Amino acid sequence: MKDGHGYTVILQRHDGSVDFNRTYAEYWGGFGSPFTEMWLGNEYFHNLTSLGSRLYIELRYSDLSFRYVDYSDVIIDFYDNSYYYLRHVGPMTGNASDILHLYDGYYFGAHDVNLYRELCDCPMLNYGGWWDGCCRSPCGLTMPYNDPTYPFGWNCTAETTIKLMSVKMMVRRECFDCACVSSYMSVSGVYEITSPVTNNPILVECVMKDGYGYTVSTAGEV
Repeated sequence: MKDGHGYTVILQRHDGSVDFNRTYAEYWGGFGSPFTEMWLGNEYFHNLTSLGSRLYIELRYSDLSFRYVDYSDVIIDFYDNSYYYLRHVGPMTGNASDILHLYDGYYFGAHDVNLYRELCDCPMLNYGGWWDGCCRSPCGLTMPYNDPTYPFGWNCTAETTIKLMSVKMMVRRECFDCACVSSYMSVSGVYEITSPVTNNPILVECVMKDGYGYTVSTAGEV
């Protein structure tokens, strides 16, 4: 839970106990444990962001500093029912660098599936999966935890004297109507959604019936 909202954790790392050099199929279905380190899975990532979802990344460093990036909307889509790509990256706020836009439009790859192998064949994918086939950044959140070749990091050019110790990447689906609210709430009531016009939070009265959410009335912006 964050700021009164529920987020789904996609990626979590803090000690290197889980090997992230996995096959494309493993990245598809997910691996690890929420009690240690994990990747939820690209199929779930796609389902959670297919209509656009907020993406929040927490970064904690060896000097005890905390940094974050907050993307207003991100969409993970797929091509030919199997190749996932970063279709859209929205505006970012936060006190860390905007690295994700480097990968906007790129397909996800791993050591056994790399659609860019003939184009640029980035060796980083031999260490961990990501939306990168051309080494747009010399480090990454799925790289080995203690390997200086392609280190675990977010922005290597700014992380020369400190080390990234932990990361948590999570998404929150933006709801624009009561039909969306019904996907996680079954009780009628007043709920906060995102206005499709202003993109600001508003309150709506929802009636839940037969598994569907119906909008009765709307209030002003929160």
